[in-house]
Amino acid sequence: MRIKNLSKNLNGFQLGSINLEVEPGYIIGVIGKNGSGKSSLFNCMLGALGYEGIIEGMNQSEVSFVLEKNPFPWEYSAKDIAATFAKIYDDFNYEKFFGICEKYNVPVGKPIDKLSRGMGMVVQMAFAMSKEANVLILDEPTAHFDSYAREELYDFVSQFMENPGYTVFWASHIMEELDRRADFVLGLKKGHMEFFTAKEELLEQYSSVKGTRKQLDYVNKALLGRKDYETYSTGFLKNSENVLNLGYTKESAKLADIVEYVL
Repeated sequence: MRIKNLSKNLNGFQLGSINLEVEPGYIIGVIGKNGSGKSSLFNCMLGALGYEGIIEGMNQSEVSFVLEKNPFPWEYSAKDIAATFAKIYDDFNYEKFFGICEKYNVPVGKPIDKLSRGMGMVVQMAFAMSKEANVLILDEPTAHFDSYAREELYDFVSQFMENPGYTVFWASHIMEELDRRADFVLGLKKGHMEFFTAKEELLEQYSSVKGTRKQLDYVNKALLGRKDYETYSTGFLKNSENVLNLGYTKESAKLADIVEYVL
C-alpha cells in the first residue's frame, strides 16, 4: 500500500504530510509521544476521518482493527455488534466471535459502556479475529489487557502474519512489543512524520550511555538527552557523533529511547 501526501487539520492540530510505501508481509510500528497523531492517522486510514492526500492499495472492507477508543456504539452489546456490523462481511465467523467473548467471560448482552475497558477491548479483538482481512490496525490494543489476553493477541498477530500478503500497523505504549515484533518504524512528532525506516537501521543510529556524571559531562554537547541520578547518569546519543569515551558504558538503543529523546 502507498500513502501519499496525507494530511488532516483537526481543530488546529495538523497531521502530515505522511508519505510511505509498504510492501505486504511486514509489521509497521507507529511510535510517538501522546498527541503525536498516531490515532488520527489510523482514523484516516480507516475512513473514520476525511483527509487530503491518497491512500492506495488498502480496501477498507479488508481491514481489521483494535483501537484504544472503542469505535462501536457504546450502547451496543457484543450481541448487537454481531447482529449489526458482522453482517457486512460475508465471511464473518460468528462462532469464533462469541467463543472469544465466552473465553474471556464477556457478558455478551451488556452494553459496551457497562463493561470494563479491558472487556471492551476483548470485544474489539474478538471482532477483528472473526473476519478475513489483509491489513490489521492496532492502536494501543493491550493497554487494558491482562497478561493472558495480551498473549492471546500476540498469538493472533503471529497467525495473521503467517500470510505473506498481510500487513500490520501497530501503535503501543509498551515499547517492548514493538522492539520484538516491528519490522519497520514510522515516527511521528506533533503530527509530523519524522522518519519511516527499517527498525534495525533506526536503532543502529543511536546508543544509550551510562556512567558517572563527570564522564557524561565530557560528552554533554553530543547528547540528545540525559538523566542524572545520585550515583550515576544516563544519556542518549547519535552514533555518528565523534565523541571520546572516557569510561562510560554504551548499549544498543531501544524504541522507548527513540520516543523519549528523538520524537
